[in-house]
Amino acid sequence: MSRILLLGDLAATGFGTVTTDLGRAMLARGEDVRFVPLNVQPVGDLPEPFRSRCRFLNHEDGWIEDPQTDEEAIKAIEHRRTIFGAWPDGWAPEAVILIGDVGSLKMSLLPDLIPKGMPAFNYVPIEGVSLPPRWALVWENMKPVAMSEFGADQIARIWPERPPVIYHGVDTEAFYPASFDRPIVFSKPSGELTVLRSKDDCKRYFGRDPKRLVMLSTNANVRRKMYGSLFRSLAPVLAAHPDIDLIYHAKIIDYGGDLLDETSKFGQLMTRMLPLNFLLNSRNYVSLDRKQLNALYNAADLYVGAGGEGFGLTYAEALACGVPALGIDFSAVPEVIGPAGVTVPVGSLIDSEFSCFWARPDEKAYGEAAEMLMTRHSRRRELGRLGPAHVAKSFSWATAAEQFAAILPVLEAVA
Repeated sequence: MSRILLLGDLAATGFGTVTTDLGRAMLARGEDVRFVPLNVQPVGDLPEPFRSRCRFLNHEDGWIEDPQTDEEAIKAIEHRRTIFGAWPDGWAPEAVILIGDVGSLKMSLLPDLIPKGMPAFNYVPIEGVSLPPRWALVWENMKPVAMSEFGADQIARIWPERPPVIYHGVDTEAFYPASFDRPIVFSKPSGELTVLRSKDDCKRYFGRDPKRLVMLSTNANVRRKMYGSLFRSLAPVLAAHPDIDLIYHAKIIDYGGDLLDETSKFGQLMTRMLPLNFLLNSRNYVSLDRKQLNALYNAADLYVGAGGEGFGLTYAEALACGVPALGIDFSAVPEVIGPAGVTVPVGSLIDSEFSCFWARPDEKAYGEAAEMLMTRHSRRRELGRLGPAHVAKSFSWATAAEQFAAILPVLEAVA
C-alpha cells in the first residue's frame, strides 16, 4: 500500500471528477490516498471519503501563485510543510500526482514546492499541437503522464521520452441509457418518485416535446470549446429542419465570451439555440448533479462539440448513455468517440494563449455530418448502441488506478 497525495480540483461533475473518481478507485484498490483540493477554497461540505482525507490550504486558491513579497514567500514555505510534510496524524506522502494543465502549473508555485527526489507526476491534458519546448521546464520535478495517445505524441516532441498514457474512466453507475429495466429515478421531498424510462421521458423532464430532436453540448464556455464554430456549423441544420433544437449547458458569460451575443447573430434561430438554464426557468447557470446530467444526456439525440480536448469526458459520458457523438478529428476527440460517433476534418488551426495551436472544424463538413446524423434515425441508433460497450471496454477508473500504481515503482527507481 502506497501513501499517495492527489492534488487537483475536487468536484462532483466536470474536470473535478478526475480527482474524485481516480481517488476513489485508488482507495478501492487499497492505496492510502490523501487529497489537497486546488479549487478556490473552501470547497464546501465534501462527502466521504474526501472530507476526512483532505487538507485545505490557508489560501484562497489552492494553485498558489508565485510569491511577490517576502511575506508571501514565507507562506509558500508553510504551504510546502502543509502539503508535503507530516500531516497532523503523522501521515506523509510517498508519491504525488498533480492533476492539471500546463497553463495552470506555469502560474503556480506547486511544482517548485515538491520535495526533490519525491516520486511525482503531472497527469496533464494536451489539447493542441506545436507545444513550446519551454513547457518542459514545468516538469523538472515531475514526470508527465498523458491523458491520450495524442497528448503523449505531442509531449514526446519536447520531452526526452514518450510519456505513459492513462485514459480517464467513466462512472457507468451514474451514466447509462435510461430503460424500463434501468430507469433514472428522482425522489422529491414529499416522497413522490419521478421515473424516467426512455429518451422521451427524459425530454419531458426538461420540458421538451418528445417529437423534437435535440443536439446537446455540455462543454464549458471557454475559448477552446469553439462555441462560435459550433453555432455557425449547426445554424444551417436548424434552418433546414424546424423540428431540431440545439441545447447547451454552460455559463452564458464566461472566458469564452457571451453565448447569447453569439447566437443573436442567427436571428430567429437564436430561439432554438437554448441554454439549459432557460429551460429550467433560471436566468443563471444551474449546476446539475450526476443523476441530472445522466437524464440530460439521455434527452439528447446527438452530442456535439467543436473544439479539441485533453481527454473529452463529456463525450465519453454521452456515449455511456447511448448517445452518439459528433466532434473534430483533432486532439483526443477521435480516441474517445471511437466507433460510437463521427469526427470531421480540421478546418484551421488557431493560436491559443498558451503558445500552441488549437483547432476549429471544417464548419461546412461539420454541418453536413450533423444533418446526416440528425436525419437518419437508424444511423444514430446504430452508433448509439456502440457507445456503452466502447466506454465500458476503454475507459475505467479501476484500470486507471492500476496503471498509476504500476508507474510508481518506476518513478521511485528513477528518483
